[in-house]
Amino acid sequence: MRKTFLILLALCLVLAIAPCVSAQGLPSICVPGLVIAHMTDAHITTLGNVSAQRAKAVFLSAQGDVLVDTGDCTEHGTALEWGRYQRLAVLRGTRPFHVTAGNHDSGLVPYPQGWVVDVKGVRLVGVDSRRPSLPALELALGGTSLPAVVFGHFDFGFYDPGKQAALRAMFRAHGVLAYVAGHSHLETDVLDASGTRFITAGPASRGYWQRIAVTGRDVAVMNIHLY
Repeated sequence: MRKTFLILLALCLVLAIAPCVSAQGLPSICVPGLVIAHMTDAHITTLGNVSAQRAKAVFLSAQGDVLVDTGDCTEHGTALEWGRYQRLAVLRGTRPFHVTAGNHDSGLVPYPQGWVVDVKGVRLVGVDSRRPSLPALELALGGTSLPAVVFGHFDFGFYDPGKQAALRAMFRAHGVLAYVAGHSHLETDVLDASGTRFITAGPASRGYWQRIAVTGRDVAVMNIHLY
C-alpha cells in the first residue's frame, strides 16, 4: 500500500511540472491555463474487482482542475452498478466532476447530461452522444467567446456522415479546440481538417486516463497507463 501511494505521489509531481506541447508538436515549458483529467469506459460491474480496482486507481491519480468521465461508467447501467461507481467517484476528492453517459449506461443515469461549465477561461460542453442535440450544442458554443472543448462518449467516427458534416461545420464556425470521447478503447489524437482535435482515451477499466492541458489555443495530451 505504501509503495502504491509513493508511486501515485511521484506521478502527480511529474504531471505538475510536465512540459507542454504546442499544436505544432513542438515542446515548450509552460504553465497550462487549464488541466483536464479525462477518463472513460470504467465498465463497473457488481461481479469481480479487477475493473473496479483499476478505476479506483484512476480516480485517485487523475489530477487536474476538473475531471471528466466520457461514459460507459457501468457495464449494464443497473442501480447496483451505479452505486458502486459513485462510491469510487468520491475518491476524486473535491475536484469538479462531470459525466457524459455511454451506450452501456442504460437506465437512470445519476449525473446531469447536456452540461456547460466555464473553467479557467475555457468552456467545457458535455453532450449525451446517445441522443445528441445539435441545437443545444449550437446554443452552448454560440453563447460565449471562450475557446471550447466538447465531450461525448462516442468517438467522432461513430457518427453517420451527415452528423459528422454538421458537427465539423459547427466546430469550425466556433473554433472548437477539441472533441474528447471514449467508446473505442483506443488512444487517439488527430487534428481534423475543421481545426478541431479529435481525442479518445483508453479504458479506465484497464487503468488508463488522460491529462489534457489547454494553454491559449494549444492543447497537449498525455496518456497515462497505471497498469
